[in-house]
Amino acid sequence: MKLAIISDVHANLTALQAILKKVEHYKVDKFILLGDLINYGMRPNEVVELVKSMDDRFIVKIWGNHEKATLDNDTTSFSTDRGRAILHYTQGILSQESLCYIKNKMNPEGICSIMINGKKFLMVHGILGDPFWANSHYQNL
Repeated sequence: MKLAIISDVHANLTALQAILKKVEHYKVDKFILLGDLINYGMRPNEVVELVKSMDDRFIVKIWGNHEKATLDNDTTSFSTDRGRAILHYTQGILSQESLCYIKNKMNPEGICSIMINGKKFLMVHGILGDPFWANSHYQNL
């Protein structure tokens, strides 16, 4: 099975479309999404809709720190006013359908394990000790 791992799209529809077009050449069977599908970019609903339209091709879809912050309404880990402002912008434009998809069709843990061809794989958005924000305590491990 050929897999493509996608992460940190950040609502950039053009980039996601380019990635999907590029991997067509490799005849990818399934996709893994390691979070940060939304936030920062201007087209979160379109990005979610594209992933949703391919839902049967994704074997893993986990939240990143931007899904977590958006749905938890938690800006405390953002270090800049710009980061906090764009999170509020994203919250304001996300459709109910997009929110429901993120809540109900993506794993909110930021980490999961999966068996592929008899081998166990661990998928993490950040790092093991902190799958969302990789705080400085864990960066030295």
